[in-house]
Amino acid sequence: MLNYVRSIKVSQRVFDLLGEKIENAEEEGYKITCYLNTFNNCREQGYYANVYGNEKTDYKDLFIWVHENRNSDNIVVRWQTEYPEGKGMFSEDTYRNRSKYFSYDEEHQAVDFIWDLIVEHLDLKI
Repeated sequence: MLNYVRSIKVSQRVFDLLGEKIENAEEEGYKITCYLNTFNNCREQGYYANVYGNEKTDYKDLFIWVHENRNSDNIVVRWQTEYPEGKGMFSEDTYRNRSKYFSYDEEHQAVDFIWDLIVEHLDLKI
């Protein structure tokens, strides 16, 4: 039997829900371009999104990581505008200052938080 690591499944679930929000916004005429990539830092593993910038952000991208906390089942969201370090990792400053924690069952709250980050970064009027 092939099983996914739980942190990967958590990350995928959150980004699947986010994808639904992005699709709904695009149906309303908003353009949001992003792609997912993987990262692995021991137990901190999952996906991170690269949200492409626009004119309002001087084309500066937003990077968002989602993974399970290394010491609990909580969901962690990290974000930065600096390009990821080696192997797609967030910076030490992001680790310390741009992290938000959610209970293991608060996937929708994590998605809403990420959505707000994207809307703010791209300066969308939603």
